[in-house]
Amino acid sequence: PKRRSDVAWLVGAGALLAAAGWAAAVGQVAAAGLSALAGGGLALALRSGRRDGPPGGEAALRRALLEREELLHSVVAAAPLVLFAVDREGRVTFAEGHELRRLGEPRELLGRPAREAFRMVPEVLSDLQQALEGRAIASTLRMRGVVYECRYMPLRSPAGEVVGAVGVALDVSERHHAQERLNYLAYYDELTRLPNRLLFKERLRQALAEAERYGHGLALFFLDLDDFKKINDTLGHEAGDQLLQEVAQRLRQCVRKADSVARLAGDEFTLIISPVHDPADVTRVAGKILDRFAEPFVIMQREFFISPSIGITLYPEDGTAIERLLKNADTAMYHAKAKGRNNYQFYSQDLSLEAHRRLDLERRLRRALDRGELVLHYQPVVAVEGEEVAGLEALLRWEVPGQGTLMPRSFLPLAEETGFIVQLGQWVLEQACAQLAAWRRQGLQPEVRLGINLSLRELRERGLAQRILTTLERHGIAPRSLELELPEAISACNDEGIQRSLRALADAGFRFSLDDFGTGYSSLTCLRRLPVDGLKIDLSFVQGLGRDPDHEAVVRAAVSLGRSLRLRVVAEGVENDIQRRLLLAAGCELIQGRAACDALPAAEATAFLGLRQVLRRQA
Repeated sequence: PKRRSDVAWLVGAGALLAAAGWAAAVGQVAAAGLSALAGGGLALALRSGRRDGPPGGEAALRRALLEREELLHSVVAAAPLVLFAVDREGRVTFAEGHELRRLGEPRELLGRPAREAFRMVPEVLSDLQQALEGRAIASTLRMRGVVYECRYMPLRSPAGEVVGAVGVALDVSERHHAQERLNYLAYYDELTRLPNRLLFKERLRQALAEAERYGHGLALFFLDLDDFKKINDTLGHEAGDQLLQEVAQRLRQCVRKADSVARLAGDEFTLIISPVHDPADVTRVAGKILDRFAEPFVIMQREFFISPSIGITLYPEDGTAIERLLKNADTAMYHAKAKGRNNYQFYSQDLSLEAHRRLDLERRLRRALDRGELVLHYQPVVAVEGEEVAGLEALLRWEVPGQGTLMPRSFLPLAEETGFIVQLGQWVLEQACAQLAAWRRQGLQPEVRLGINLSLRELRERGLAQRILTTLERHGIAPRSLELELPEAISACNDEGIQRSLRALADAGFRFSLDDFGTGYSSLTCLRRLPVDGLKIDLSFVQGLGRDPDHEAVVRAAVSLGRSLRLRVVAEGVENDIQRRLLLAAGCELIQGRAACDALPAAEATAFLGLRQVLRRQA
C-alpha cells in the first residue's frame, strides 16, 4: 500500500511540476515513477498469487520490489527538489529531498503531524492547509539563503474526495539571484549604487503624487560636476569612477532618508527633496552640498577639489509635469555654470527664455557651418614703425543673412561650452591652411606667419597635435608657418592633457603666443613654464592708453617683461596714433588693430599682401 501511495503521489507531483514548467524535474520524477510503477506491478503479482514473474519466486519479487523502491528514493533525493505529502489528518506520508535534512532525516518525518515536522517553516503549514481544503497553491519560500518555488495540490480519491495533499519545492536560488541582478541593473547605477534615470523618474512620479495629495511642496535639484573631464583626462577613468562614488556618498549625507538621490548619466546627479514646507529648507540643503564639496576629495592618494553647479526648481511654483520640472532644473543648472560655477541657482521664467535663446543660437551656428555663413578675415600684425608686415591672424566671422556680421565674442563662448568649438576649430584650420598655401603659391611674403587661435577645449582633445600636423601636411604647410595663439587662462591650468598637447606641438616645431595677456591669470612662473614665443597685450589695456595711467603702467610692465624673457610682444586693439606713439615709447615693436589695418576678407588680404610686396621691392 505504501508503494501504491508513492506512485499516486508521484503522479500528482509530476502534474504539479509540468504545470509549473519545470521540464527537467518532470523528467527525473518520471524516471522514478516508472521504476515505482514497475515495483507496483511486482507487488500486485505477489498479492494475486501469480508465479509468472522473475525466476526465484516470491523472494525474488520482493528483492526486485525493494531495489525499485530504493531507486525511487535515490532519484528523488538527487533531484533539486523537496517532495512531501500529508494525509487528510495532516500526518506526513511521504518526505524526500536533500533539503529536508534541515528539518531532520526525511524518513524520521514520516507519520509525524505536519505542524511538528514543518514548525520551522509556518508558510508551508499555511499552504498545505489550503491544499487540504481543495485549493491548488503556488508560492515562493526563502529558507536559510535558499529560494524555493513551491506548488501544493490536493490529492483526491476516485470519488473526488480530498484524501491528502502533495507539495513540491524546487530550488531556484541561482535563477532567482540572476533575476534579482537583472532587476537591480535595470533600476540602479552599478557604479554608485544610486537609482538610475528610470527609477528616478518613477520616484519623482510618486513624490509628485504625494505632494499633490497632501498639499506640500517639492524641490528638484539638477547637479553637474564642474570640469569633471579633467579628472578623467589627467588620472584616467578609474580615478573618475572613484570620484563619482565619493560624490554619491557625499550627496546621500546631505539629504534626509525620505529624499532621493540619483545618477542620471556621466557626472549628472539629481535630488528629490520632499516634502518641502519652507523654501529656506531647500536653500539649506544646497548650501550643505556646497560645503561638503569644499572639502578635498582624496583619489589615488592625491587631493582634488571639484565643485558642483546646481539648478533647483520648485513644485508647484515652476510646474507640475515631470518633463517640465526636469527641463527647469537643467536650465537653472546651466545658469549656475554661467554665473561662475560652484553655486546654485533657482529656476525662473527669465532663465527659460535665455535657455531658448541659447538653444536657438547653437542650432543656427551648427547650420551656419554647412550653409557657408562662416568666413575668415585676416588681420595683419605690423611694425609700430615702418608698417612692415610681421604676420597675420585668422579671425572668424559669422555672416548671418538679414542680420549682418557677428563677431566671435557673440557665439564662440557657447561653441566652447557645447564642444562644437572642436569642429569649428578644425574648419578654421582647414580654411586658414588652404589660404596660406594659396599665398605661398603666389609668392606673397613666404616668411610671414599666420596666427590661429586654440581654445582650452581643443587643447584638451587627445590627438590634437597629430590632427593639426595631418592638416598642414595635406596643404603642404610647415609647422613654423603657423603661430598658435593660446588663451591666457591656460596659465592657470594644470591639466595634464593640455600640457601633453603643448609638448607634442612644440616638439613638432610650432610657435606659440599667449593671447589677452594681462587679464588676470599670467605670472612670471607661468610664462617661464609655458613654451611661448610671444605675448599679446590685451586690448582693454591698450585702449586705455592716453586716458588711464594705470593702463599705461600695465602696458609698460608687460612690454618690459616680454623683452626680458626675449618674447615677441604685440599690442592688440590699437585704434589711433596716440596709442601707437605711447606703445613706441614703451618699447613695443609690433601692433595689431585699426590704426594699422582692420581685419580683411581673404580677397582683400591677398591684395594687401600683394601691395606690401610691391612696396618692399620698390624700397
